[in-house]
Amino acid sequence: MSAKHWENLIEEKLCIHPQNLALAMKEEATRLWTASGWKKEKMKGGVLVESASVSGVFAPSHIKVMRSRGLVKGSPEDLFQLITSPEGYAILDPVSQPEDHKHPPLETHKWGERGRLDVAVARASSPLMPPAEFVVLNLISPDEGLFLSKSVLHPQRPGGSVYCSTPVPSQQGEKPLRRALNTMGCSLSKAKPGWTELAVLNYVDMGFAKGQAAWLYNLINRRFFAPLYKRLAQALENN
Repeated sequence: MSAKHWENLIEEKLCIHPQNLALAMKEEATRLWTASGWKKEKMKGGVLVESASVSGVFAPSHIKVMRSRGLVKGSPEDLFQLITSPEGYAILDPVSQPEDHKHPPLETHKWGERGRLDVAVARASSPLMPPAEFVVLNLISPDEGLFLSKSVLHPQRPGGSVYCSTPVPSQQGEKPLRRALNTMGCSLSKAKPGWTELAVLNYVDMGFAKGQAAWLYNLINRRFFAPLYKRLAQALENN
């Protein structure tokens, strides 16, 4: 039996230098996509799914980081436009609705020639758990075919996850929210004519109790990918 493979994830950081944090997110994503030794979870519908255990601050969650690689029928340009729209965000996060992603970002910064960095607030709800809030830094880079999203702390949004040692303090009369966590990445490249190769990263923890129901999170995350590729292909076909 092969030894368990571990990967470290960037912890929640106060987003006061978005450009620096975005560069760190790119380095992290490259490492996670290229590292060897990951466990093969399944191959379904042409989508390869692999997992690694998480070390560092988020290790007590016992939730694995997952990655996938597969093909989607459509051009990289059309798929990227979909993924980085409110409709696409809801496809990537199936417990949310497009309306949950239409709020104006807290901050927006330029990235390269056509890209941008958004510090955004998103909400998610599920019949199995209370509503949750994500505060994320989104890196949206069409020239690189790259979308990355990472949970962060922000001065305008009190709170932090259960793994955060220094959450943003609340103002008088405000109750700090317990945050959900995500590390999400999508890398798009042209494959055979009319198709896009899509690589995805996913780590999500709704953040209500350390390590509790980790088996359920891992099961859901493991089954997330094959339907994701189908949903994206269906949305492209319908547009």
